[in-house]
Amino acid sequence: MVANASLQIDAERSLLSTLATDVVAVLGTRAAVAPHGKIAQILIAHYALRAAFVEHAPYDEEDEEGAPPLPAAWRPVRKSFMAAPIITRPALWPIPSYNLPAIDSIPALCELLEMHPQRLEAWSRRWRQRPGADDAQRHSAYFAYWQAKKRGGARLIEIPKPDLKQVQRRLLERVIARIDPHECATGFRRGYSLLHHAERHVGQPLVLKCDLRDFFVSVRASRIHAIFRHMGYDETIARSLTAIVTSRVSRQRANEGMQYGVDRNTAGRYQCDHLPQGAPTSPALANLAAFGLDLRLESLAASAGAKYSRYADDLTFSGARSSGLSNERFYLRVCAIALEEGFAVNVRKTRLMPASQRQHITGLVVNERANCSREEFDQLKAILTNAARTGLDAQNRARHRDFRSHLLGRTAFMEQINPARGAKLREIWKRIES
Repeated sequence: MVANASLQIDAERSLLSTLATDVVAVLGTRAAVAPHGKIAQILIAHYALRAAFVEHAPYDEEDEEGAPPLPAAWRPVRKSFMAAPIITRPALWPIPSYNLPAIDSIPALCELLEMHPQRLEAWSRRWRQRPGADDAQRHSAYFAYWQAKKRGGARLIEIPKPDLKQVQRRLLERVIARIDPHECATGFRRGYSLLHHAERHVGQPLVLKCDLRDFFVSVRASRIHAIFRHMGYDETIARSLTAIVTSRVSRQRANEGMQYGVDRNTAGRYQCDHLPQGAPTSPALANLAAFGLDLRLESLAASAGAKYSRYADDLTFSGARSSGLSNERFYLRVCAIALEEGFAVNVRKTRLMPASQRQHITGLVVNERANCSREEFDQLKAILTNAARTGLDAQNRARHRDFRSHLLGRTAFMEQINPARGAKLREIWKRIES
């Protein structure tokens, strides 16, 4: 604190040390995260600072309690300009048009989300538990487990417990879902689907596909807090809302990911407050957190004469061969923008696909039209045909808990993407159910 203050003002180091020591004495460990306004109130009321800046009135000899003003040469002088934090609503979204509910107090928040204030307090203090405590002693509102990925590594799935999940769904429906993300975000929003994302890039000579690494855990609680502040809610309400939708896991749970090949730095990020993958509010909030990323990448693509859209953590660019998508500088600029916005591109999953090969994005082929691959259709058709002969249980080699619902979901997806192929699969289903 003294070092930072000395860069801004020219003052005696003893004065700065006194101010910093007393601020820490008042706030304790909260000094690192305390609002600027709170620290400013303490400094303004401090006797040493008042003697230097405030109490400059002429000395009255008849006033026994008066004190001579500090000589002008001894007063601290500002050395550089430091902008105040932005606390007004930026013109990021037209907030008034969304008719957000007014929440001016904690009781009003609890009434809106239909929860008890004690539950809110419990969720708000979950990170105060001892970092070394095991899962049996540590309070958590989530069921967390590591799920291995097909291509190596793992992701941490954090499923909120029933009471918290109900509150998150109410918050999503009544507040978060009313704010629209950037128009280039096609995932996790009402009225959009995987097909909308793929159709934007059909029949393009070049398709560049990128993937964001650790999408949800990259969105920290500070960014979520800023989103709620941009919605117009005050500091107290924004902090409570952030506590409801973010999570933090124990050190033991985070280190379990290293058994699946997760590096230590990535595992350690789960010990900080982040968006949990598995909460109903996380996808919509992640879209809002990536608003700046979408805005800048769309501008970059437009400057190159290309198209851009994002489905969750999948970034897709498409355009003509003259658009510059094949230029290394374009890709490096995409990586730089992602880093500046708090995300990182997974270099191993980057693909540049010309029209001469299969252009495959988010599970769909987009060379001539958005369609499922022939291999996927043939595999599903073979499973259904064999199931009609030997039964569903005999074909459940992957041990799905509800194999029938799994196949029905894949069939419905095929019907949505390609109605002609979906009709053939539906005919086979009639033989299974008969």
